[in-house]
Amino acid sequence: MNLRILAALTDLPLVLAGASPAWASKTVTSATVKQGERGVEWKSEYVVDKQNRRDGAWKQKLAIGHGVTSFWQTEIEANVAQGGARGDDTEFTSIDWKNKFQFTGQDQYWLDTGARFSYALNGIGDADAIEIKLLAAKDIAKTAHRANLSYSREVGEDSNDDAEWGLSWHSRYKYNDHFQPGFELYSEFGEIGNEGRFNQQDHRLGPVFSGALPVSGASYDAGYLIGLSDAAPDGTVKVILKYKW
Repeated sequence: MNLRILAALTDLPLVLAGASPAWASKTVTSATVKQGERGVEWKSEYVVDKQNRRDGAWKQKLAIGHGVTSFWQTEIEANVAQGGARGDDTEFTSIDWKNKFQFTGQDQYWLDTGARFSYALNGIGDADAIEIKLLAAKDIAKTAHRANLSYSREVGEDSNDDAEWGLSWHSRYKYNDHFQPGFELYSEFGEIGNEGRFNQQDHRLGPVFSGALPVSGASYDAGYLIGLSDAAPDGTVKVILKYKW
């Protein structure tokens, strides 16, 4: 891969978003796997929240993936974060191993489906974690829609028995290859069976923009998510850059 392309992909998120928040990245996973496709992905998020100690929290993720077969993609992702509170250190938080499986061929049935299984090896002394995501996608005319239903829990040493779940949604209008406006919704409901009230959960909604970049194989995904509940930050800036070959 051209080193100048890689440099551009790694520098631009820092310029646009400064960094990202210290929890799961705000992205809705597609259900599609392409055999033989390789990719590098940079995810960046930054929290704006004047009434909360998370203001200024950020997270950066760098992932490398490969489509092993027509239905299986594997990916390794490194995570660095800073909590936002005064005195918080920048920490290497985890290494994640993600495996996505496509259940149905693209446009083979009414709905494209799949699942992703992730293992997070914690880097700051806390318990490791697993996550399972059920994936669904559907294109209708010039619109594209994706939904993820997630289940996560801690595992291994110092883990607890609490399991959490969430839902995310992405819709966009395919105006052209380079500019596709839309919106995303993220809902983290919390512990299964003990979700609490709406304002105790983390709900965010906002506009997003995605499309191809002038460099062949490169694309972007950026947006601003507004907190809908008291537990969510006022705003979250997200920038994702991808390069596939």
